[in-house]
This record gives sequence, structure tokens and C-alpha cells, in this order.
Amino acid sequence: NYITNATYIASADSVIQAGSPDIVLKRGSQLSKPVNLNGYKSLRTFFTFSQPVQFLKSNLNLSTGFEYSKLPGIINNVVSTTNNYVYSGRIGLASNVSEYVDFNLSYNVNFNNAKSTVQNNNNRYVNQAATLQTNFLTKTGWFLQNDVSNQTYTGMSDGFNQSYWLWNAAIGKKFLKNKVAELKLSVFDLLKQNQSISREVTATHIEDSQSRVLQQYFMLTFTYSLKNFGSGRSGASNDRRSGRPQGFFP
Repeated sequence: NYITNATYIASADSVIQAGSPDIVLKRGSQLSKPVNLNGYKSLRTFFTFSQPVQFLKSNLNLSTGFEYSKLPGIINNVVSTTNNYVYSGRIGLASNVSEYVDFNLSYNVNFNNAKSTVQNNNNRYVNQAATLQTNFLTKTGWFLQNDVSNQTYTGMSDGFNQSYWLWNAAIGKKFLKNKVAELKLSVFDLLKQNQSISREVTATHIEDSQSRVLQQYFMLTFTYSLKNFGSGRSGASNDRRSGRPQGFFP
């Protein structure tokens, strides 16, 4: 009882409802309605492995995954099936140097292949992402953060095979006792290249889309961390007698 679409593609102008005026489906247009069909399947597996790398004072992370989905549908009164396969892999190196030096280096790749029994074609595309994140903190509380990534799309529709860089950065200062306060100036998308590209695979069609997204902007933030909500033994007893939850301000 999977909810899918029954799609009719008009090969010529067709009257789909007589009336005044008639409702006409123009040649090449599509009419879709929701239907229930059996045959839907979904399978996903994921494996990961982590290993300390002592001489780099870092952790190595490896992962791989596989996703499969079988999507039933109806096109021009013919039952169709779209089989979608996704293979993914990731390698990452996360630092464990000290509290003052932090970095993460990673590479992700996704191979996608959709096969339709009615349209009898394969649609393959690849998405790759390489990312470097760094965070440097001084003993006086100053810090510098960088997040640089590259996104690459290949095998998609014309105009969607693109590669772009996204660079976010921030500088700030931690202060007050125990460094509970932080003032930070951030900039998002330094290179003004941010994009949003996606692919949707359904039982009747494959759609590549690109959305307009917010690009470069600056933001100043102040953060104060409340680290200790506890109270003494006598205070806890008073809270129980008064009925207030323990560990919360009145």
C-alpha cells in the first residue's frame, strides 16, 4: 500500500473533463493522481571504523554505506519500477593534539544510479565533498576558526554539473572567569559561491533542482555559558519541601 503516483502523459490534446468549458490536457502535459501500490522496498547499511594515529595525534575514521530503494509507479497505465542505488564512502582525520589546536579533514563521495523499467534508462551521478575545518585557541582566550569545503556534482542534467567552494570563518575572544563568555565575529560564504543542488528520484521521474540560497553575510554573536546549576545539600532539601524541581532557578 505504498503511496505513489499514476501519471498519464498526453500524446495529443485530450479532454479529461467535459463541461463549460471543457478541461483539456494539452499534448505533452502530464496528469498525476495518488494511488496505492505494492512492491515498495528500502534497504540501508552502514559500516564505520575508527583508529587512533599516534604519530599524528589524530583519529582516522573510515566509513562506507549502501542504500537501495524500489519505487513502484504507473505511467500511461503501465506499472513501472524505479530501482535507486546509492553507494557512499568517507575518510576523515580528526585531531587530538590539544585543547588549543583542533582540525578535521574529510572526503565524502556518493555514487547514485537510478534504473527505470519503463523508461529503460540509467541515470548516474556523483557527488563529492572535501572539507577542512580548523580551530586555534590561545591561552589568553583568542580563537580563529575556518571551515573550507568543495562540492562537486557530475552526471546530472545540463547546467547542474558544477563545482564550488564554501568558506566560513570566525574570530573571537573568550573572557570572564573560566572563559564563560564569548564574543565572536563570523563571516559565512567568504567567496560568495554558496549553492543548493539536489536530485529527487521518484517512481515516474528524476528531477534535478537548484534553489536560491543565502550567500555572504556577517554575524556578531555574544554567548554566555551557564555551567553550574547545582546547589548545596540544604538548598536541595529546601527545594524538595517547596516542590520546586531541583537544579533550576526560581
